[in-house]
Amino acid sequence: MGTQAEAFLINCVNMIVNLLEEHAVMILGVKDDLKKLQAKMELIKAVLDDAEKKKLQHSTINIWLNSLKDVLYDADDIIDLCRTKGRELLKERPSSFRKRKVHCSLPSFLSTTLLRHKIGSKIRKLTDRLTEIENDHLVLTLCHMRPYDQEEITVNVRQTSPLIDLDVVGTEIEDSTRKIVEMIFSCEDNIKIIAAIGMGGIGKTTLAQRVYNHVKIRNFYPTTIWICVSQKFSEVELIQEIIRQARGDYGQAKTKAELLPIMANTIANKCLFLVLDDIWSADRCGCVLVTTRHQDVARGIKAVYIHEVQKLHTRSSLELLWNKAGVNREEDIEILIKTGTEIVQKCDGLPLAIKLIGSLLARKDKNPRQWSNVLRSGIWNMKELPGELKEAWGSLYLSYEDLPPHLKQCFLSLSLFPADYDLAIWDLRALWVAEGFLQPKQQLIAEELAENYYAELVSRSLLQPIVLYADQRRCRMHDLVWSLAQYLSGYESLCGDPRKLDAFTMSKIRRLTVLMDEDVEEEVVLPRSQAKNLPLRTLMLLEDTSIFGRETIFSFPCLRVLILNGKGIENLPSTIGNILHLRMLNLNYTSIASIPMSIGSLKNLQILYLMRCLRLHNLPASITQLHDLRYLGLNEVCTTEAIFEELFPPPSLEKLQIINFHGRNFPGWLVSSCLKSNLPCIEYIHLIGCSSCTQLPPFGQLPQLKYLNIEDAFAIVNIGTEFVGTDGVSIAFPKLKYLTFNGMPNWEEWSMTRNKEAQPLMGLPSMPNLIELHILGCPKLRALPKTLQNITSIQTIGITKAHRLTCIRNFPYLHDQLIIEMSSGIEIISNLPTLNKLIIIDLHALKHIEHLPALRYMELSTSSSDLANDFHLTLKCSNTLMRICVIEGPDWPIIRSFPHVTAYTHDRSALLEYNHETGYYFTNLK
Repeated sequence: MGTQAEAFLINCVNMIVNLLEEHAVMILGVKDDLKKLQAKMELIKAVLDDAEKKKLQHSTINIWLNSLKDVLYDADDIIDLCRTKGRELLKERPSSFRKRKVHCSLPSFLSTTLLRHKIGSKIRKLTDRLTEIENDHLVLTLCHMRPYDQEEITVNVRQTSPLIDLDVVGTEIEDSTRKIVEMIFSCEDNIKIIAAIGMGGIGKTTLAQRVYNHVKIRNFYPTTIWICVSQKFSEVELIQEIIRQARGDYGQAKTKAELLPIMANTIANKCLFLVLDDIWSADRCGCVLVTTRHQDVARGIKAVYIHEVQKLHTRSSLELLWNKAGVNREEDIEILIKTGTEIVQKCDGLPLAIKLIGSLLARKDKNPRQWSNVLRSGIWNMKELPGELKEAWGSLYLSYEDLPPHLKQCFLSLSLFPADYDLAIWDLRALWVAEGFLQPKQQLIAEELAENYYAELVSRSLLQPIVLYADQRRCRMHDLVWSLAQYLSGYESLCGDPRKLDAFTMSKIRRLTVLMDEDVEEEVVLPRSQAKNLPLRTLMLLEDTSIFGRETIFSFPCLRVLILNGKGIENLPSTIGNILHLRMLNLNYTSIASIPMSIGSLKNLQILYLMRCLRLHNLPASITQLHDLRYLGLNEVCTTEAIFEELFPPPSLEKLQIINFHGRNFPGWLVSSCLKSNLPCIEYIHLIGCSSCTQLPPFGQLPQLKYLNIEDAFAIVNIGTEFVGTDGVSIAFPKLKYLTFNGMPNWEEWSMTRNKEAQPLMGLPSMPNLIELHILGCPKLRALPKTLQNITSIQTIGITKAHRLTCIRNFPYLHDQLIIEMSSGIEIISNLPTLNKLIIIDLHALKHIEHLPALRYMELSTSSSDLANDFHLTLKCSNTLMRICVIEGPDWPIIRSFPHVTAYTHDRSALLEYNHETGYYFTNLK
C-alpha cells in the first residue's frame, strides 16, 4: 500500500507533460522516448481506480500495485534527472556554441552524448517494464473505468474553532460531564484522581475537554493544564510540559532529578487542575483527571472515581450524524431517517465513527440512494484487521476511500509522524510541497493548495484541530485514524526503529522517521555502501542517533526530504551537493557552524530550514544559486546582523520567516525602497521575536504578499508611513489576505497614511483583498485605522488583550465573525450590518451591542459572576428568533442573564424588553 498509486501516476504524467514543453528536453534528444512512456502510463491509468478499490480483498492485486509503484518511483527519478540535466546543458549551450566556432571541445561533446544515451536508455527500459505490468494477467480482472473525476476543493483555508467541539451532541456527554464535575467538588481529598475509561473512539477526550472547560472548573482552579500522553511518553518531557504550562521555567534542566524540585516549586500553593489524556501505563501517573482505555490503569493510579464512558444511544447518534452530514431540514430527516438509523447502528454508538461517516455523507446528495450505497459497502464486513481498528473499521476506511487520490497521498504521509504528535500546518505544507503531492491548480500557489488540502482533511474529521489554537493551525490525529494511516502505508513508510526490520523490508522503505526503541540494545550503523542502494525519499531524524553514520545520511541518492534535528550534527560533508533530487533540507536545532559551498549544487532545493542553529556564523555565497528556493527559515544564529546583511535572497523567494532577530535594524535589502524589486515573488512573511527593531519594513510595496505575521515586536510604538511604503505603489498590500499582530506591548498608533500631510488611504486603496485581521496582546493600541472599514473582502476580525481599544464599530463589510477576548476597555460593539457570528469573552467594560441585523450566532463568556449593571444588549432579529427568547422560550435563561435587553424584529412589528434589576419584562408577541 503506502503511496496512492493512482495519484502517483497522475503526478508522473503531469511531470512529463510539463517537461515536454521545456527546451531542456530538446537538448537531451529524449522527447520521443518520453512520449512513449507517457502513453504507456495513460493506458495503465484507466484500470488503477478499480485496482485501488480491490486491493484489500485481493492480495495479488496489491502485489501488482506494488510492482507498478516500484516502476513509478524510478520514473519519477528519471523525469527529475531529465529536467535537471537538461536545464544545466541549456545554460551551457550558448557558450559551447561560441567555442565551437574556434575549436571543438571533444570531452564536452562526448560527455553530453553519453548522458543523452544513458537517460534515453533508462526511459526505454522503464517503458518496457510498464509494458510487462500492463500485460500482466491481473489487468484482465480489472474493470476499465474512466479516469478519476477530480473533486473540487473549496474549503475555507482558515476557519476558527471554539475551545469545545461544537459537533458534540446528546444527553450522554452532558450527564457524564455533570457527574464528573460533581464528583470533583464533592470529594474532600486535597488531591483528587478521577479516571474516564472506554474503548478508542468512544469520546473520552471529548468528555475530558468538556470537564476541563466547565465554568466551575475554570472559576475554581486558576491553573489548568492539559497534556496528551502518548504510548511512549518520556517522564522528563512530561514534567517539562507541566512546568511550562504552569508558567514556570526549567531552564537547562534535563533530568528527572533536576526537574522534580522545579516542578514542586512551580505548582506549590497553586490550586491546580491537571488533565492527562490517553494514559497507557499505570506506573507513571498522578493527576486530577486521566483518560485511558484500560480499567487496570485506572485502578493502578488509585482513582477515587472511575467513570466508564458509554456509547451513544440511537437518538444521540442520529443527532450527531445529522450535525456532521449537514442535515437540518425536517423533510430531509424524514426521507433519511431509516437509512441514517442503520448507518449509526453500523457505527455502534462510537462518536468518532459517526463523525467520520457524517463528514463523508456531507459530500453526498441528501437522498436515500446515495446514503444506501455507503450503508451497503462491503467494507463494513472485513474481518482480518488489527485489533484496534476492528471497532471502527467501516467508517475509518470509507472516509479514506472517499478521498480524491491526491488527498489520499497526503493522508498516508501523516503516518510518518509519531502518535499524538502536534502537527503544524507549516510542517505538513512543506512536506507535501517537497514530496510533490500537490495537483497544480491555476491561480493557487503550492502553499495555498497545501493549506486547502489541510483544511479538507480537517473538515472530514481525519485531522482534529488542537482546541488551544483557535486558528486551527495545529492539529492531531485520533489514535485510531493514525493506526489506519500506519496500516495502509504498509512497508513503504515507517515511524519507528529500523533496527527491527529485516534486509528485504529495509530495501523497500521509501519514507522513514527514526525513533529509537529503548528496548533494542543492539547498536547498528548502516554502511554507506548499503545506503546508496536504498530508495529512501524521505528521512526524518527527530532526535540524536548514531544508527546512520554522518556520511551515510547524505548518501541516499533518491532523497526528496531530509530532516535532521539533533544537536549531534556538527558539520555537513561536501557530498550533500550530490543529492540531486533534494527538495527540502531541515537542519533545525543542529550544531553546524557553517554550510559547504556544494549546497549550491542542489538545484531542486525549495525549502531550507536553519532554525536555532546557535553556532552557525555564515552562509556560503553559493546559496544564491538556489533558484528554485521558495522558503528560507533562519533564527537564533550567531552574528545575526552580519549574516542577514550579507544574505541577499534570490528574487524567486516566496516565503520568508525571521525568528528571534536581535539586531536593532533589519537588513538593508529588507528595508530598501527597492523592496518591490528585491522580493517580487514573496507571498509569506513571518517576523517573530524581532524585539529590538523600532520600525517595520515597507511591506506595503510587495506585489504578491498574501500572509503577514508580526509577533513579539516589543520595540514597535508606531506603525505608519514606513509600513505602507512610498515607492510609487498605487495600492498598498495589493494581495494581502491574512494579517496578524501578536505580542506588541508598546504599540500605540496605527496609521495608514503616506506622509504627514496625506489623507487616509481612501482614494488609494490599501489591503483590498484582506480576509482576516488578528490583533493579540497589544494592550496600548488606541484605535484601528478607519481605512480598514472600507475593505469589502474582510471576513474575520479577532482581537485579544487590546485594553486601550474602546469600541469596534462601523465595519459594513465584516460578514463572517468578530472575536473579542479579554480586552478590558471595549465598551461598544455596533454598526456591523453584515456580521453573522460574534464571540465575546471577558469584556468587563462592555455596555452596548447594537445594530447587528444579520447576526445568527453569539457566544458570550465571562469569568466574573455578573456583567456590568449598565450592559445593554440590543437585538434586531427575525420573528422566529424572537419567539425562542421570550419568557416561555428555550433561550429565556440566556436572555435573563443580561442586565438590560431590547429585541425587535426587522419590521419592528414585535418587541421584547427586559430589565434584570427591576424585573421589568414586556413583549407584544402572542
